[in-house]
Amino acid sequence: MTLKPILLVLAAALIIASCDTPAKSAEQKETLVIKSKCAVVYSPDSLQIQKHMVEMGEENFRIGADDFLYYMSQSTEYLEKQGIKVIDSKSNKYLNFVLSDKSSKLIKLDTVPELWGIYLFDPSRQPHHADLTVIDQEVDSYYAPK
Repeated sequence: MTLKPILLVLAAALIIASCDTPAKSAEQKETLVIKSKCAVVYSPDSLQIQKHMVEMGEENFRIGADDFLYYMSQSTEYLEKQGIKVIDSKSNKYLNFVLSDKSSKLIKLDTVPELWGIYLFDPSRQPHHADLTVIDQEVDSYYAPK
């Protein structure tokens, strides 16, 4: 048996298989799907940083960024000590929170007013954008039994 017929069969199989797999949209590829209790940390990409630096001026931007980064660090540490899983959304542009009733809440991160932040999530309730300056109160309030 020659190699050519085997290669043709393999190529045909790959083509057929690739036709059956739906392509993911750019939005799907950039979406973090969250289905369990956690806190989701988000941060700006380089384009958002550059845009805000121009709008605010570099010095003002850096002062504000230092404050946000300090509160993000403190908040993340607090959440971990409370046993709450912390997920970094990294390069994701969308957060899709899936609730226990199978409905979902999609958040487009470039429309959120703050460049850095944390969403608290429990599938039994809507996600909550936390105030980083009082993360302990936010956690107590959000995760308190209904």
